Amino acid sequence: MPSAKCGSADEEGHDGKEEIDKAWDENKDLDLHCDYLVVGGGCSSCSLVACLAAAGKSVVVVEAGGAEPWERKVVDDPQSWFAAASHGRPVSRLYRTVPQLAVLSKLMPAFRGEGFGGTGNVNACIWCRGRREDYQQWPWKLEDIEKGFEFAERSLRVKRVPAKGSGAAMCAMMRESGFKTCKEELWAEDGVAEGLYATVQGEAGTRTSAWKELVSPWIAKGRVKVYPHCNVSRVIFDRKKVVLCAGAFDSPKILLLSGIGDPEELEEKTVPPLINNPNVGRHLQDHLILVAAFAARKPLRSCDTNDIGTHGMCHVTIRRESRRRHGQILFKDSWNAWEVLPELCSGMVLGQNIGSEVISRVVLIVCKLVFYIPGIKWMLRQSLTAGICMMDPRSRGRVRLRSNDPRDPPLIDPRYLSEESDLVLLHDLWSTFKSVKTSPSAKEWILAELLPGAPLMYGESMSWFKWWVKLACSSYFHPVGTCRMPSGKEWETRQSNELSSVSVVDAFLRVHGTVGLRIADCSVAPRIPSAPTQAMAYMIGYQAAQLMLGTRTPKVGREESETR
Repeated sequence: MPSAKCGSADEEGHDGKEEIDKAWDENKDLDLHCDYLVVGGGCSSCSLVACLAAAGKSVVVVEAGGAEPWERKVVDDPQSWFAAASHGRPVSRLYRTVPQLAVLSKLMPAFRGEGFGGTGNVNACIWCRGRREDYQQWPWKLEDIEKGFEFAERSLRVKRVPAKGSGAAMCAMMRESGFKTCKEELWAEDGVAEGLYATVQGEAGTRTSAWKELVSPWIAKGRVKVYPHCNVSRVIFDRKKVVLCAGAFDSPKILLLSGIGDPEELEEKTVPPLINNPNVGRHLQDHLILVAAFAARKPLRSCDTNDIGTHGMCHVTIRRESRRRHGQILFKDSWNAWEVLPELCSGMVLGQNIGSEVISRVVLIVCKLVFYIPGIKWMLRQSLTAGICMMDPRSRGRVRLRSNDPRDPPLIDPRYLSEESDLVLLHDLWSTFKSVKTSPSAKEWILAELLPGAPLMYGESMSWFKWWVKLACSSYFHPVGTCRMPSGKEWETRQSNELSSVSVVDAFLRVHGTVGLRIADCSVAPRIPSAPTQAMAYMIGYQAAQLMLGTRTPKVGREESETR
C-alpha cells in the first residue's frame, strides 16, 4: 500500500521538508480499507473514481494538494489559466525541465495542477479529442475510446463556444488562405474550427470543476473517502488494488522510488531495485508552441472575446516525403504577447544564460516594467495572437529521479527539438501560417506585426527561424508517455512476458511484474494526440475503470485474470 506524506516540492527542490515531516506524523495512520486506492485527484482520477463508485466499489483517494486547491479568483476564469498554472501552491506544482540544449539551454516551465481536480483546475479548458488516427495505434478499440469521451462530455456538460469578433476574423483569414471549414469539432480534422468545445459553464464561462461534478456526489454517499495533503513516497507490494493517477511526471517518479525501473540508475540513487523495467520514465512526449502577435487596427472590446478567450483553431496536415505530420494554429485575443515579450527581451539581453540567476531576474523585472509604459501596454493588450503548435513530435525525453528523497521533484528532460524533423515541421507550419497576413480580412483587422517581426515573417532563412524558435518556443503543457502501454501492434504480436521490453503497463494498465498495481493517467499514452490532452485524460480514466470492472477488453481479447 502506498505510504503518504504531506506537501509537495517546488521547482528548485527546496520544498519545506520540515513542514512535510510534521504533516506526515499527523497523517501516518490513515484508514485505507477499500476496494481500490487511487493516488492523485486529477482529471483521469475523476473519471476513474466516478465509474468505480457507480459500480458499487469503495474508493479511497489520496492527493498531494488540499481539499480546496483552487483560489476562485485565479482558477474560475479560464482566460487566466497561465496565471493559475504559474501560481504555485496550493494550485499548482512549479516544476521546470532540466536545461534544454536545443533552446538555448533554457529551463522550460513544466507546470502541473495540484489538488482535487488536478491540472483540470489550471488549464485553458479546451476540449478536443484529437484525430481518430491518433488512437489507431492504441491497443484499445476505437468504439470503446469514443464511449470514454462521450461519458466525460456528458458528465461535464462540455459546451461549444462559437467564434466571434476578432476570433471569427482570424478564422476568416485562414479560410481565405485556402483552408476549408471543419465538419466536426469534437474530433480534429484538417481545416478551420470556427469555435471550440470547452469545459465551461454559464454565460460567464466559468471553469467546470470535474471533481465537484464527478466525485463529490459519491463522497456524500459514502462510497468515496478522500485524504488531502498526502504525498505518496512509494508502493509496497501487498496485493492491494492500487491505481496511480499522479500524472506523466509523478507516476514514473513513484514507480522509480518503489524500485521499478533501470536497476543501474536506481542503484545510483541508492534505491533498491525490485523490478527491471528500463521503460519507466522514458518516451516522454510534449507539444511545443510558438506565438505570433499582431497589433489590432481597431479597438478590441469585451464583445470580441468569448467564454474562454480562445476563438477557434485551424488543424493542419503537412505532407513531406510521403509522410504526414500534424499541427494546429490556435487563435486568441491578447494572448501571450503580453506575457512572452518581456521574457524574450530579457533573453536577448542576456544571451545564452549569461549571468547569474539574480541578474536574470533583475533584467526580467526591468523588461516587464518597460512594457508597462502606457502606450506599449495598450498596444500589447490590443493584439491578435496565434499559437502555432507542433502536435505530433518525434523527439522523446524522459523523467528521472533527482534523489531517493520522495520530497524532491523529478528531473524532467523532454529533449525538445532533439529530432531535426520536429524543427522542420515547425518551419512548415510557420510557412503555412504566413499567408494569413496577405488575406483580405487581414487588411481590416491587422495594423502591424508585433511577434516575431517582419524580417522573419517574410524571410525564408532557416537560420533566422531556428534563432526565433530557440528564443520563443514554449511547452504547451501536455506531457504523456512516461509509463506507456504497448501499441496495438505490440499488444497483438508479443507474448505477455515480452511486453515489459517495450512498455511499463499492459493493455489492461497493469504494471509489469506486479500484482494489483495499475496506472491510469496520461503517462500511459503510447502516442500523444493531435490536441490538448484534457479530453484524453478523462477518457483514460473511464477506460481504466471499465477494464478493471471487466466490462471492456483490449483489441485482442487475451482472457487474463483481472486480479493480476
